Amino acid sequence: MMESLTFAGLRTILFLEPPTEEDIAAFEDVEAIGVAGRTRSLGTGAMEAELAPVFEAFNRLGPSLVHYKTCSTFDSAPDVGSIGRAIDTGAGVFGSPYVPLVVGAPALRRYCVFGNLFASSGLDSDVYRLDRHPTMQRHQVTPMDEADVRVHLGRQTDKTIALMNTVALRSSDYSAEFSGVREAGAGVVLFDTVSDEELARVGELVWESREKGRTAIRGRLVRARVCSGCVLA
Repeated sequence: MMESLTFAGLRTILFLEPPTEEDIAAFEDVEAIGVAGRTRSLGTGAMEAELAPVFEAFNRLGPSLVHYKTCSTFDSAPDVGSIGRAIDTGAGVFGSPYVPLVVGAPALRRYCVFGNLFASSGLDSDVYRLDRHPTMQRHQVTPMDEADVRVHLGRQTDKTIALMNTVALRSSDYSAEFSGVREAGAGVVLFDTVSDEELARVGELVWESREKGRTAIRGRLVRARVCSGCVLA
C-alpha cells in the first residue's frame, strides 16, 4: 500500500512506532504515513493493545483517511489476526459511522464477487474460490473455510456487514446505490472488486464519504496507514 502511494506521487514515510507531529515535521512535504505492525499474528487482546495507541496517535494527527491494511486473501480468525477486532478498535477510536472494506485486488488476481473472495495461487495459476484455494484452505494458523467475506468477518465482529455488489458498482447511478446501502445503517460496507474500473469507483465513493470535518495536520492532506482493506476514518 505504501509502495502504491509512493508510485502515485505521494511523499510517504514509514515509522516503526506511532509518530508525533514533531516526528513528521522532521521530513518535508509528507502526504502519507504508515506504522509497521504484526497484528495479523496476534491474539485479539494483544491486537487491541498494539492497535489502540497507533489509532489514537493517528487520531491526534487528524488524517483524511486511516487505512488498516489486510492481506488480499483476508486470512484471519476470531482468535488470531482478527480483522473484526481491528475494525472494532479503530471505529471506537475514530467514532467512524461506518467502515468501508475493500478486499479484492484485481492486479494481483484477487477478486470479490457478490461478497465471495476468489484468488489465484500464483501469477500463472487458476483462480479459486477462497475456501477451495489450494493454499489458503490449508493455512496452518488461519485456514479459510469460508469464501463469503460477510460470513467470515461476521465471526469476528458484531457489526452489521452490508455489500455494495458489482451490479450496483457498474450501474450508471452507483453513487445513489451506495447512498442506499449506507442509509441502511450497516457498520461495515464490503465492496465487490472485479475490475480496475470498479476499484476506481470504490475509491471515489470512499473518498467522498470520508469525515470531511477532520483537519489534516498543518493543513496538509495526510493518509495514515497501519500495517497488519479497511478504511477507518
